[in-house]
Amino acid sequence: MDREEAALIITTTGPHHRARAATAMVAVALAAALAACSSNDVTTAPSAPVTPSSVADAQSSGENAEAAAARVGALAAYNGYREAHIAASANSDAANRDLARYAAGPLLSETRYALTVLRDQGLITVGRPSWNAKVTAVDATSRPFTAQIEDCFDGTNWNTVHKDTKKSAAVKGQAKRYLVTADVTMYDDGRWLVRQAKAHRDRPC
Repeated sequence: MDREEAALIITTTGPHHRARAATAMVAVALAAALAACSSNDVTTAPSAPVTPSSVADAQSSGENAEAAAARVGALAAYNGYREAHIAASANSDAANRDLARYAAGPLLSETRYALTVLRDQGLITVGRPSWNAKVTAVDATSRPFTAQIEDCFDGTNWNTVHKDTKKSAAVKGQAKRYLVTADVTMYDDGRWLVRQAKAHRDRPC
């Protein structure tokens, strides 16, 4: 579900559907961020540093140093965003500072909006998703450097619930495991930030 679909639900339904609308907005935040789907879901570590050894490992594929560093930096940004979003949604915290460490507009704004909807509807997330992200393309020939990421995201064990009662607020029949694609950019200060992401709920992995 994309941003427009979620926004349409919020603006065209009555109060008795608000919990459902908020859950739909979680999908927007999930679409916030990233490659190859595999049979094993790996919950990756937050923001792995770009070190000489990690770049050397990336270069084993034959890439030059800049492209290898870009690959490592972009993936670290995506993983960092995932961790920040998990922490923020556990408290419906749109002001979570770590989000801005790993995401930029429009993704950052979309994620904060989704978290605000959760808060306003008294919802939080519990559990933890898993994912297996991989950089599928890098452009380090001109600035700003960019990278594309694909992720086999699995939210089976990450659920939206009512904060007070802990009862599920999930949308029945919504896909839990699907492909996510994202664009990551290196900014002038050297930071890699996730700018755009899309959940392909019609493409299981």
